[in-house]
Amino acid sequence: MTRPAKQNAPLKSQLPEEPLGDAAVEVCGLSKRFAVDESAGARLKRVLLGSGLPAKSVSALCDVSFSVARGETLGIVGDNGSGKSTLLKILAGIQRPDKGSVTVRGTMATLLELGVGFDPEFTGRENVHLADALLGFSAKDLKERIESIAAFADIGPFLDQPVRTYSAGMKVRLAFATAIHAEPQVLVIDEVLAVGDAAFQRKCFLRIRQMQQQGVTIIFVSHDMNNTVQIASRVLMLDEGRIMAFGEPKGVVSLYERFSFALPAEKGILREKVRAGGPEQPSWEGPGSGAEPVARNPVVYSSQGAVIENPRITDESGNIVRTLTIGRNYFYRYEVLFTGPASKVRMGMMIVAPSGLCLSGQVSHPFGQGMETAGNQRIEQQFCFECRMAPGIYFANAGVTALAGADEVYLHRIVDAVTFKVEARQNPLFTGLMDLSCKPEKKARNS
Repeated sequence: MTRPAKQNAPLKSQLPEEPLGDAAVEVCGLSKRFAVDESAGARLKRVLLGSGLPAKSVSALCDVSFSVARGETLGIVGDNGSGKSTLLKILAGIQRPDKGSVTVRGTMATLLELGVGFDPEFTGRENVHLADALLGFSAKDLKERIESIAAFADIGPFLDQPVRTYSAGMKVRLAFATAIHAEPQVLVIDEVLAVGDAAFQRKCFLRIRQMQQQGVTIIFVSHDMNNTVQIASRVLMLDEGRIMAFGEPKGVVSLYERFSFALPAEKGILREKVRAGGPEQPSWEGPGSGAEPVARNPVVYSSQGAVIENPRITDESGNIVRTLTIGRNYFYRYEVLFTGPASKVRMGMMIVAPSGLCLSGQVSHPFGQGMETAGNQRIEQQFCFECRMAPGIYFANAGVTALAGADEVYLHRIVDAVTFKVEARQNPLFTGLMDLSCKPEKKARNS
């Protein structure tokens, strides 16, 4: 289905176009503005007279173009107010763009705001029946589907109570269960799964994995970067309604994190670069097949009073190493040069898988505690850890934080500061990314 705007924009592809037959969703030149401080009377007069945009308006989206291949999972990230929710509402047909068009090939199910589409006076069961009837399911299909939806939502007797009596978590359970059982070819999800409890979130992610295997196209917004790099095939980053980056998940997420913590001047430079030359497409060199790991370009945050220097991993004798052996102890070391005074300073490290999944980390002090530092002071930090990772390539981050009022801010951070390899060993007795096995100590028995 195609949803043209009142005024079609010229087709301007900011990103490489995909073959028409492979695209499940195509977005061309979307722009959307919203009125500022407009009264209801003025809005009605403007609509009736067809006078176009109000005198005062803000841009939510500006000339956004991209495509999503069939079976692909696209993650969308960006700060609050960047245009993410507006984009999803246009994709779902809830809002119309001022310019541009959206083409969706296949049936679509959406899960945006909590309980959208549910009548609060109807019971959950009645709302499910109504939603499925609108999708064209027969009475026989409805009877079979309601049992499956009820089992997935797992809200017990509340299924037969009015939706207005539901908690936020119960609404999202029923909404998600209804959406996925619509058997969509395209699924659009906003940041609503964070409302559910841990067990339900786990069930949702397993279901999303299953839908990916079935070839469903998924578009989702998330503020959880760990989940984003695990689920998405590609990631799109929005800033002030424009595409800042679009590409491989780890690269875009790293750029987004750097951008979020950047000083205003650096953000301005990145914005100007995008507007002058098109969206940035970070490329990351993957692991090599040789004996030594291939280093990946680190992402360095702007300094706000400190600079991390010389990050490295050493063995117990102090030798710098890049290949680690499972079961041995190592030190992650770096120096920090403070260029100004800071309060409650904490230093940290994180070991990250190639996908961007954070495996484990350490901090020097609990939150709210830490060192008081002065300008022109240098401190060496080290963290001891036992290598328990499965064979493969990994990365180590380094970060320094301090308290600024009630908030903790980065004084400096380096993502992928060190690249290292864990060597394979014969006949391992563990699976997954971490070796959690141990050998119980034998206790002597009294005779």
